[in-house]
Amino acid sequence: MIIVTVGSVERNEEVRISELVIAIDSSTTSTKAIVVDAQGQVLADAKVEFPMTTPQLSHYEQDPADWWNSTKAAVGQAVSQLSATDRGRFRYVCATVQRQYFALVDDQGKALRPGILWLDGRAAKQVQDIGSRRVHELSGFQPDATPSIYKIAWLKQHEPETLQEAAEVVGMHEYLTHAMTGRRADSVATADSLGLLDSAGLTYAEELLDLAGIERLQLAELVPPLTACETDEISALGTAVMAMPQTRAYRTVEDAAHAMMRLGDRLLRTCDCTKLTAS
Repeated sequence: MIIVTVGSVERNEEVRISELVIAIDSSTTSTKAIVVDAQGQVLADAKVEFPMTTPQLSHYEQDPADWWNSTKAAVGQAVSQLSATDRGRFRYVCATVQRQYFALVDDQGKALRPGILWLDGRAAKQVQDIGSRRVHELSGFQPDATPSIYKIAWLKQHEPETLQEAAEVVGMHEYLTHAMTGRRADSVATADSLGLLDSAGLTYAEELLDLAGIERLQLAELVPPLTACETDEISALGTAVMAMPQTRAYRTVEDAAHAMMRLGDRLLRTCDCTKLTAS
């Protein structure tokens, strides 16, 4: 599913017929990329799988580098199926990702340990210790082992040095968009996946950060959906597989949110994406 904005970032505009969209879906064990036009016709697609490890019972992890490498590979394979003319028609890259994935990274964006996945069940004790009606009311997540906040609290207890060393705690969406744009920012529509947001105020809740054992400086800048990511940097995605010009990024939502959106007979609706603009 792809959800895009166009031109002046006004809602409900349609992509011009000459423009193409790359849609990326990074999920539990693979990344898919499809190329579509404004009528919804699929011109190319590709899928690249990546491994998941289980170092202990109920522990499920991945190398975050695989999230980005599989994205580059899937997009590259899809784009390679197109003619040279069609490769020049791209204007947008939109990504939807798996929720409740997160990684600890240094100031260069390199992972300090494997990323922890949504199905990881290591934090049962943390759910008992800090899960409460108050946490549910603030974050919107019921106390169980799925929300990332409890797994971050597990790291606070079992790997405190690594958690303190981390320049940032990132969800999968921010990890990928940072790789594409160079900017550390995330939409409130995706950052909620960490379980650290006040779901009513749409900002990080200090009470939840204290429970998780992290500082506000270790989290991304929050921006509203459809906020442009202004950057002078060349898109790593474009440089790697498409030789695209500089990017303007728009923050998006994850797979569960996309699944709940109602689409009529028009392919394109309001959300946000990474826009590839002419220099």
